[in-house]
Amino acid sequence: MRAMLINAIAVCLEMHTIREFRSVAHRLQRSPGRRDLPHHVYWHCVKEFGSLNAAKLKAGLELKRRSPCKPLTDKQRLVDATLAKIVSYLTFDGHLHKSLRGFLLSSNSLADLKTFEALVVKKFGIRPKKLERNAYCYGDKNYRIWFFNTEVSKFLHSVGTPKGNKTVTSFRVPGWIKNDKEFSREYLRVAYLCEGSNKENRTTPRIQFTQNKARTLLANGLELMNDIKEMLAVFGISIGKISVGLGNVREDGVVTLSLKFRVSARDNKKFYQEIGWLK
Repeated sequence: MRAMLINAIAVCLEMHTIREFRSVAHRLQRSPGRRDLPHHVYWHCVKEFGSLNAAKLKAGLELKRRSPCKPLTDKQRLVDATLAKIVSYLTFDGHLHKSLRGFLLSSNSLADLKTFEALVVKKFGIRPKKLERNAYCYGDKNYRIWFFNTEVSKFLHSVGTPKGNKTVTSFRVPGWIKNDKEFSREYLRVAYLCEGSNKENRTTPRIQFTQNKARTLLANGLELMNDIKEMLAVFGISIGKISVGLGNVREDGVVTLSLKFRVSARDNKKFYQEIGWLK
């Protein structure tokens, strides 16, 4: 009896989801995509049917396939300062989808998002899908800009941009950036824009860099911090000791650690001259 009741409830939920799905399709006069659906409708489609396309088939709606993205040109595949900045933005304040379908940047500054958009347009010739207010933001990153292009995403990953959740992913500064002084300068400038802080209210300002990493990936987090430290050393900028403190406990139970270091006070002026401060 219990099993029959559970099965009846499941059938009702499926029917209700299909009705809502068809209602959206009727209003749009076409088969809706993921971003056309209210969040709860999309969530129920995935939960009840396994995927959005499976729900479309159940509802008798057309499956739409995206046109394949154009292959990148040899010029677009060249590593340069623009690419170094894009990789840095995505590494520290952005997100490269784990599926490599697209990427986004989050920021509390619309000007920074427009700067990033200009870099992507200049390098790859693609336009953003949307610029939106982030209702589910973490901290003060209230806006985000989205790009969807699998060719560009795959290329960005191939040159060292980490994909998925970076807190639980191992990554280093790409060698082609670390081994080039000018690429390093651009990468560091953006990295400090995203993850740096400057305590200007002090007699001697503290220029600090911070990263959060899963406790199980502490060794990799230290490798990344040492990459940054070595890159700064090329410009004659020395760094104090890397400190490790407790970060937070994420919703999935992962414990994170906060890794920090500061520019030596005597090298503050050199940092402003060589790297600059974008904030």
